[in-house]
Amino acid sequence: MRDTIAVCFTVLMLAGYAFCGDPFRSEDAPRQSEFVRLMLERSQIMASLEENPSPEIATKLRTQLKKIQRRLRDMGIDIPAPPAPLMGEVDRTDLPIPRPEPPSLDGGRYRFDLIVSPSFSDNYFQAVDGTAKRSAWVTHVSSSLQFALARKGNQQLSLGLDLQRNNVEGIQDANWNSYGARLSYSTRNNQLTFQGIVSPRRLTFITRDGDSGRGTTLGIGSDYSQKLAGRARMRLFYRWNEVHYPEYENRDVRSHVAAADVQYHFHNLFAPGIGFEWTEARANLENYSYVEKTPIVLLSSRFGRAVTLNLRYRHRNRLYPVENSQASNYRRRDRRHDGYMYLSINLGGHLGLIVYGSYLQNISARADRGFKSLSGGVTLKCLFPGR
Repeated sequence: MRDTIAVCFTVLMLAGYAFCGDPFRSEDAPRQSEFVRLMLERSQIMASLEENPSPEIATKLRTQLKKIQRRLRDMGIDIPAPPAPLMGEVDRTDLPIPRPEPPSLDGGRYRFDLIVSPSFSDNYFQAVDGTAKRSAWVTHVSSSLQFALARKGNQQLSLGLDLQRNNVEGIQDANWNSYGARLSYSTRNNQLTFQGIVSPRRLTFITRDGDSGRGTTLGIGSDYSQKLAGRARMRLFYRWNEVHYPEYENRDVRSHVAAADVQYHFHNLFAPGIGFEWTEARANLENYSYVEKTPIVLLSSRFGRAVTLNLRYRHRNRLYPVENSQASNYRRRDRRHDGYMYLSINLGGHLGLIVYGSYLQNISARADRGFKSLSGGVTLKCLFPGR
């Protein structure tokens, strides 16, 4: 089906130029011949990419396709892009549940955190190549209240409540809120947290017709970390998510995410780690279901007592187990390079500053599903300890 669409699109383009006007002068026959050759070669490459070639061959084909597209632009020819998919390639099933910070065992009975974090994203909806991208400035303002319910020696049971407001500039009606609660049990070397989060009516995509896709996310997760013997630590993580789209119920999705990592502190400047993450997402419409297997590499460095640098790289291998050969994600496989860094600076007293950035590149076996997204920002954190 996709091959047929690509061929028909090329035929219609050539027919349009034949019947609606020649973009070249009659004496420019060699240039016209070059145009026809490029369009036919472009169609053949797109058809070959649909056949799910090996990663090496797919990379070469995509490189050839980019050269053809540049050549057409250099010839001054306005070539309309093939029809874009109905919805952008969004990845909102993994709406993050923030990793909880260890509650203070020696401080007051409660604490209040206030966080202000302006950030920028150059591809807010993770729109695929060939479609319109929307950039946005986002200001996150969040507050967190934590209260110690019970204490005994080095053990503490605490309750936390979280509220976040996100103001999005550059995209109309895209502001959203999230609300969360968590229950944590901690000792000197262990912490176990159960956490829930809900985000109602969040704008997660815009269709090519300009309609808004709003989803309500409910997430429940657990997080366990432990300091092992010597300089090692480990972390186990699980999250269940459900995203409901009232206007697009075929996109409703339920996902399970499980992860584990281990990190070893060789030196203040060198604390590497490795991990693995597994995700399974099932949507009402099979076409939007996927399984993702992700190896993780971590690195932490501490400079004195005030500055800490954390780096994380995930190689996300995503498979869409779609059996319907007519579906748009049939035989689709993605490889995602997902990098993240944040630099934490202790400003003394009860203030902290974090500078962070992320990069996501999706390389897909399907020619029309690749995208890149770059984002970054700063965070100012204020801590108000209670008695």
